[in-house]
Amino acid sequence: MRNRFWRRNKSRIIFGTLIVGSLALNHKGIARNMTNMENMRIELERQANYQTMLEMSEDNLAEQAKIADARLSRGCIPVVDPNSKKVGEFTYFNLVPLQKAAPVRDRTNKSYLVAGTCVVGANGETAILRENQEGTPVALDIAAGGSKELVDKNIRRIAGSKARVYWNTPIKEQ
Repeated sequence: MRNRFWRRNKSRIIFGTLIVGSLALNHKGIARNMTNMENMRIELERQANYQTMLEMSEDNLAEQAKIADARLSRGCIPVVDPNSKKVGEFTYFNLVPLQKAAPVRDRTNKSYLVAGTCVVGANGETAILRENQEGTPVALDIAAGGSKELVDKNIRRIAGSKARVYWNTPIKEQ
């Protein structure tokens, strides 16, 4: 009976023994390759997630620019630096960037602007003033990327044809 089993399964036994032997001798290399493949899979997944995030970010920026342009077309109040500069007969006010949740005051009487007012900052970003927990209207719902031409047109509509816009140039914090 043993002899018959050996004759029938000799090639399977030999090949099986060779396969098991080679696996036993190469288990470290196989484990290393499995680790490398797992690391490659993780890296590819990270890159795919990053690409998806970039595409979503670009779509979000495009949507924000549309919102900012629509607000500017309706008319927004420019937010300026309270410290003016007088040159000759003209008084200059520099536009300032909007800060999220920052209150916006009227330049002349120092009272808060009314909730629901649309304001525009130095970089073309627009915001709608909403009341915070204390009831103070603050800049929220900020939409960045507004057209600089629309900002210029909006400011000239408010300040007349002599209005000049000096765009904000941000600096890197050190």
